[in-house]
Amino acid sequence: MQYDVQAGCYICTAGRKLKFRRECTQLGKQGRFQTMAYYRCESCVDCTHRESCCKAKESKPKELRVSIDLLRLSKQSPKNIMTERGIQLRLNRSIQVEGAFGVLKNDRKFKRFLTRGRTNISTELYLLCLSYNLNKLWAKCNADRLQTHLFALKKE
Repeated sequence: MQYDVQAGCYICTAGRKLKFRRECTQLGKQGRFQTMAYYRCESCVDCTHRESCCKAKESKPKELRVSIDLLRLSKQSPKNIMTERGIQLRLNRSIQVEGAFGVLKNDRKFKRFLTRGRTNISTELYLLCLSYNLNKLWAKCNADRLQTHLFALKKE
């Protein structure tokens, strides 16, 4: 669907306009309030593209539900990730975090938490991270690779 800024409506593949009907705010599944805008077509009864764009029953017209908050955040997101700080954060994430999660999920077969509650899950995640770091340190000790700037030995 294409959005027509001047008319303030969406246009479907058949060229019909989905006009703004209403806007409402409701509590979402994550416990946050979401603002939704509803757009509806006048009639989709004789439309040749009905099967591809509309899953409603024959008598009901096409209705589109758009999250206002999601639109706002999706416009802001490219600006955030293209800044110098955003590029650095993306580089660090790909280097630092993804490998650790891959090891925990694949090598250690970690699929789900064994406890319930925020405190217990935090403790369990802390122990997983601690074991990951200790294993990494042990591997470096055995391979004699501790000569980094943090562990450099002073020669006197």
